[in-house]
Amino acid sequence: MRVLTDSGLVLKQLRWDEWLIVGLYAVLVAWPEWLLSLMLRRQLHYSAKEVLSLSFVGFIVGLLMIAFAPGTRFRNVYFSLGWLGLSSWLAVRSHGVALEPLVLFLLYQAVRWHFWNRYQRELVPASVSRAGYEHDYYRLEKRYGSSEDIGYTKFLFRTGMVLLFLLSWMGIRLVS
Repeated sequence: MRVLTDSGLVLKQLRWDEWLIVGLYAVLVAWPEWLLSLMLRRQLHYSAKEVLSLSFVGFIVGLLMIAFAPGTRFRNVYFSLGWLGLSSWLAVRSHGVALEPLVLFLLYQAVRWHFWNRYQRELVPASVSRAGYEHDYYRLEKRYGSSEDIGYTKFLFRTGMVLLFLLSWMGIRLVS
């Protein structure tokens, strides 16, 4: 493992769970129609069905990004490049309708970079639960999240939710 000190990014092999996440995301982007065909029993025109399926995939992936903050995984350069590539492919395939994963990824990287420049350490995103925000443990830096981490996580969560619903609403307006 090699840490790039100026950015806080890490060059290391992907673990099996990271391969699984990227692989499932790739399957959803490559073949989204099966997900919509399970939910809608009627036949749609293929292009409308594809765009609707891709926008649904974009919303679900964006919601999962906010709810289950995969933030520390985005520190890995290979995982980030895979996610960026798949999110860009999703945005292109959906004709700009499913931008949620790409925009939320860029938002997370911007917040992580700002935190890194301000505190000279990596952001440890907190878990959002019914009880509020819970401190997480980051193995690489051997520390729990602090109050600064919680503040940035709150900003990330709230801004992410606003962007998610705004982009989804714009996508629905474009499709209809």
